[in-house]
Amino acid sequence: MNSSSIRKTVVLLPLLLLVCLSAASATDVTVGCPGGIGGQFSSITDALNFLDQFGPHTIMVSGTCTENVIIQRRNGIAIYAAPGQNATVANAANPPSFVIQTFGAHQISLSGLTVQGGSDGILVNGDSEAQIADCTFQNNSVDGFAMQGGSIGDIENSIFQNNGGSGIDVGANATLTLSTYRDQRIQISNNHGGGITMDGSFLQINFGTVTIENNGGPGLVASGGRLLIFGGNLPTNGNIYQGNVDGIDIFNGATALFFGQNFVRNNGAVGMQIDGSTADFIGGTLPDGTPDGTVIEGHSLVGVNVTGSSEVSFAGAHKIQNNGSAGGNPDFLSGLRVSRSSTTTGGGMSIVNNVGPGILVDFKGGIEILPRVSITGNGMMECDFST
Repeated sequence: MNSSSIRKTVVLLPLLLLVCLSAASATDVTVGCPGGIGGQFSSITDALNFLDQFGPHTIMVSGTCTENVIIQRRNGIAIYAAPGQNATVANAANPPSFVIQTFGAHQISLSGLTVQGGSDGILVNGDSEAQIADCTFQNNSVDGFAMQGGSIGDIENSIFQNNGGSGIDVGANATLTLSTYRDQRIQISNNHGGGITMDGSFLQINFGTVTIENNGGPGLVASGGRLLIFGGNLPTNGNIYQGNVDGIDIFNGATALFFGQNFVRNNGAVGMQIDGSTADFIGGTLPDGTPDGTVIEGHSLVGVNVTGSSEVSFAGAHKIQNNGSAGGNPDFLSGLRVSRSSTTTGGGMSIVNNVGPGILVDFKGGIEILPRVSITGNGMMECDFST
């Protein structure tokens, strides 16, 4: 054996040893909290303390675990409900604290859990990575699910309800994707604050299977950051924002792209507000060839309010319809209001049957109406650019 071969052997043997040790560290454990099936451990915290920092590890849970779980600087932890069993994680601190908190943790997944009774149900923090599936976050005094500090999250087929703040709060340069199967939905409802609150972060919604309804604040509010919202292209799907104080608010330099079917309907005074931001709405096509787009309807004052040097464009079969009510403030009452901003409409859009003008342009606002736009049945400004 020559000296070159010896050097290669010295380098490779420690690497092989490291791989073997890493593979050997994977561990599966069970937790049986009060009311659950028997397990190796009586709490999730005890199970975490038994496991080393590097997985992959799995923790199968049943019963109601009354504790506050901290997952710090760990990798590859999956916590999930036992098949056919209920698994709840409830706050144990007084005053309430985070039920679950991650910090500097990667490849963390939660599935089949109910998380309740804390300040936040879960805080994903410190550049953590978390995947949530088939979970319920409810009855927390602040937010159901919170992310910050550059963390990355993915949520599938889960429920966020009856929390004291927002259902979901995303801030401080975090990235969140809501992406579930077409026959499932993410439900965000009856929270005292907004449905989704976002500040300086990135949110993507895929496949049009999110419902945000009956929240005490806006269905979705973005201050800065970026929104990428895909509404799906099947007749039975589309993102729904309904019954909230406002439908969608986009503020403070945010950028937003809405594609396909999004239904913003029957919220409070305003369907959508875009202030000091950029938003583009692009229509899609259903499988049968029918054009689709965003529908904004049923608001008591104005369908879309564009202000503060915003730039907005509508291209496709979008509908702003049936907004406004008798006696509304005439400075706002309209289907589409443009103030100190610019808006372009085209490509099969319709602005119809609003109480007030279909389009209200004031305070140095600018509107460009391209071919194939219908503005009819409104209180004022009846035009048909559909040819």
